Amino acid sequence: MADTTLADMRARIMDELQRTDLASQINNAITEAADFFRRDAFFRNDAQDSSTITVPGTAVYQTPQDVAEIRQLAITVSNTRYPLRQRSWEYINAEDSNALSPVTGPPVEYAVNLPSGGMTIRLFPTPDGAYRLQYDYVQITPAPVQDTDSNFWTLEGREMVRSYAKYLLRMTVLNDPQSAQADLELADQYFRKLKQETGMKKFTGRLRAHW
Repeated sequence: MADTTLADMRARIMDELQRTDLASQINNAITEAADFFRRDAFFRNDAQDSSTITVPGTAVYQTPQDVAEIRQLAITVSNTRYPLRQRSWEYINAEDSNALSPVTGPPVEYAVNLPSGGMTIRLFPTPDGAYRLQYDYVQITPAPVQDTDSNFWTLEGREMVRSYAKYLLRMTVLNDPQSAQADLELADQYFRKLKQETGMKKFTGRLRAHW
């Protein structure tokens, strides 16, 4: 059985554990496994593009949900694209200190904030019109959620994720630490192998990337 979707991976884990009563626990373990490995920068897409349109009088915007790091933020004014300078939130607070009468105009700077609800940006000056705001960013590949979801974690990273998910299940649900250790060691082997292959894709071009 080949894993290509979340449903495929769950069925594969059920078969390997010989348990058909752990669907929700398996889904949780797959999510935790993908979240664990995606902390490593090697498992993030190098560059993605996304854009939005500014709203006159609105300075703060939610970034795309899959942003790990903004490489460049640019704005288009009169059909010309300009990169914005990144500043700290405190710096822009000092520049735009009058909350009742903020400075308005085409933005030239931005700051990043990381609240619990996701990354936001603040533009300065506050836009006085509708401008196209374009993100060039490093992308987080999200864990699969729907049964039909298929991405890096169910394709290139499937063996690594499946092994680590089984490790979590044996440790937290099945009370089988001995078998869990074997799964953890196998997950680590797949991690090292995949990281090496990912590095080759990024830096040598000898393997073709699939995302």
